[in-house]
Amino acid sequence: MLGAVEQQRSGNAALWYDVGLVMKLGVCVTLTALAPGVLSCASGSVPASTQLTPSTLVEMEPAEPVPVAASSAVPVENMLPTDFKVYVQGDTVINHAEEGFEEKTLPTVNVFTGSAGCYVACYSRDAEKGVYGVGGGIFVNGQVRVEGAYKGRTCLPAGYETADISAEQSFKELCGKHVASCGAKCWAGGDTGGWFGAP
Repeated sequence: MLGAVEQQRSGNAALWYDVGLVMKLGVCVTLTALAPGVLSCASGSVPASTQLTPSTLVEMEPAEPVPVAASSAVPVENMLPTDFKVYVQGDTVINHAEEGFEEKTLPTVNVFTGSAGCYVACYSRDAEKGVYGVGGGIFVNGQVRVEGAYKGRTCLPAGYETADISAEQSFKELCGKHVASCGAKCWAGGDTGGWFGAP
């Protein structure tokens, strides 16, 4: 489980970092702490020999998203902050600041804190309480991390890999319990892999 996560921005670069993880524009870089404030990149978009400090992380250029093969389920080992910021313009949402996009907080609840987890989005038709729209009068109220893995952009909760979770009462109850704006009116869906660079 990650500790406190800090957000830094430099130009178009938006990233979160701690001693366990860097997430920048959907690209995750695993790090090892060499000394207080000094991190060594173990894998990802910079050479393995690079030593990173918070100041050098801010100076890094935005990396290209890493595509996730649609044919294989890929466990997600990171968690988003509970006050995860998204940027909205109409029915378009992205995870980094861009001109013309409004910053909003997407309620994010990390119910599952193990390494192999993914997020289910909680949808409703409530335009007032929804954080952003996805079209067709449907809005996202929040998201909940559950045990499972991503296949492409889609979160496949453990035990429900072949199920239509939007029709599952247990996931409606999950959203109602953990996303305050849902009440009894939300249903779940798994299309959240875009936060992590899935095309």
